[in-house]
Amino acid sequence: MSDSTLSFTNLQTTWTSNRYYTVGLIGFVLGLSNTLHLFNNMKVLGAGFLGPYLLFSTALGIPLVILELSLSQYGQKGLIRIWALCPVFKGMGYLCLLYLLVMLVEDLSVLAYLARYMINSFSTQSGWDSCNNDWNTEYCFTLETNVSKRLDCYDLHGKPKCDKALWESSHNQYWWLVVQNIDIGMFQWKSVGYCLGVTLIAYAITFKGIMVIEKVVYWSLIFAAIEFTILLYCSLIQRGSGSGLVYIFYWDWNVFKNKTPWIICFEYVINSNGIGGGGLRTLGAQNKFRGHSYLNALMLMLVNITVTTLYGVLYFSLCGNLSYFSSQSIEEIMGDTEPEFWSKVPRMLQRLDGPERLWQWIFYSQVFLVVFSKCMLITFVIVRTIFNRFPKVENYFMVISCAVYAVAFLCGTTMFTSFSTFIQKQLIWMVVKGPMILLMNLIQTGVILYIYGLTTVVDDLHFMLGFRLPFYWQILLFLSPAILCVMWIMSVWEFYEKMRVMDISVAKQLMMNAVLYLPIYSSIGYSIYYMRWMIWKCHWENVFRPSDSWYLSDPILRKSRQMFSAMSMTKEYLYRQTKKQEKAAYDLDETAYEQE
Repeated sequence: MSDSTLSFTNLQTTWTSNRYYTVGLIGFVLGLSNTLHLFNNMKVLGAGFLGPYLLFSTALGIPLVILELSLSQYGQKGLIRIWALCPVFKGMGYLCLLYLLVMLVEDLSVLAYLARYMINSFSTQSGWDSCNNDWNTEYCFTLETNVSKRLDCYDLHGKPKCDKALWESSHNQYWWLVVQNIDIGMFQWKSVGYCLGVTLIAYAITFKGIMVIEKVVYWSLIFAAIEFTILLYCSLIQRGSGSGLVYIFYWDWNVFKNKTPWIICFEYVINSNGIGGGGLRTLGAQNKFRGHSYLNALMLMLVNITVTTLYGVLYFSLCGNLSYFSSQSIEEIMGDTEPEFWSKVPRMLQRLDGPERLWQWIFYSQVFLVVFSKCMLITFVIVRTIFNRFPKVENYFMVISCAVYAVAFLCGTTMFTSFSTFIQKQLIWMVVKGPMILLMNLIQTGVILYIYGLTTVVDDLHFMLGFRLPFYWQILLFLSPAILCVMWIMSVWEFYEKMRVMDISVAKQLMMNAVLYLPIYSSIGYSIYYMRWMIWKCHWENVFRPSDSWYLSDPILRKSRQMFSAMSMTKEYLYRQTKKQEKAAYDLDETAYEQE
């Protein structure tokens, strides 16, 4: 391979500065979990969501993010190669790659809807704010005509019939009867077109390499933050928003006597921080060996907690404003069956002072920028992982990124069919982002902390960072597999309880069960493949040992790590402190002597 080729490949896959790298980490963590999924969780749990979320973020989120970023930075290896520390479980690395591809498919499909809503925000023909369209039913209402339409219905059909009718807002009917409508054949062709457009734009940016991706992500997040700040400020100064903010402090503790809220909050912490998906490991491996992974992890958690809290404030202030104009309580607004993100939010934004379509465009555009940034970063992580696994294809960055987007788009078209509800809500939200990701985390943390060894991990990070992890982080790391095991059992229990009341075919049930236990299949399957020669030759002693490729590639660092121990570092530190004190005392004596 020529020097020019190596240089070009480096330019395409290496971050140009620590600032862009830090923003890239933030862009990878933020996404659908902090917006769409958060609003759905707020609807189910109310303001009480924030309490368990903060508890799990502090007790489990921070130590696991520290582990993901720091260990991959120490080994300088991504989501597949990092399993050189215990090669028998390398199958988890390939499963993480598949998981990231599923997340890319979901992001592209949601980006298509976001692009459609953004464009329709400035269109006078969108029709989502009126009931005078061909698709509207007799029982459609808007905020202004809610009372008058019901009174007219009473006069025409009588009160008993009208009270039993299914009344829907114009925004809700637009989502279900227009956006989710199957146009021709089995596809929502307009949404497929939007998805294709978004995919082409993302590819046009991604194929030029990280030098373009990092700048687009950087400015996208800045513009999204500015838009969100404007929207948050305008929502807080509206009439009725104060009642929504007061509602944040009224927690119904009886809700948390059930296991469901705890599961929802725990799964949100895992998904919103990207823990166990492998992406943070690949990004962590691109940091310098002596980089500040510990501070980066704390920063990521602080950003995630801040963004989650601010989006919660925005949601409840909008609920308070809508409650003021509609004469409904906040509980009634949150308790209806409308989709929060696609139906209720436009109805809330409609009541803000000023041009309502501008507020809708600002809301959906800032979410679009955040999700679009994460989409490009996921693609970059996947491409980088392929390069690490198959170094011979490093010359074909453009081709590999094109292939990743093509596969994601083709898989994403299934989101715009009659199977979209099963694929997105039941397969991805209910299984992949539920018990499956918890099982992935359980296996991975168990292997790293119990087989590779917590003491070894702490020594590795001590050698790299220059200080030992605080004792409470070590305790939380040690307990994290046990906590994950308990929450996974509760999540599986909840999953089967939902399965009993769901009206789905046997084939779909089998598919959901197969996906649920995919981490176990991948672990056992690859383990058998890896140990086939060990079983034949009865060499069991090397099954769980790190391979030679795990150890540091730099010969000086590798030799230093072999000589390193916590006790020797402590002695070295005490020796240096003693010498420092002796030198200070000597300098003081010299100064006193000169003054005499």
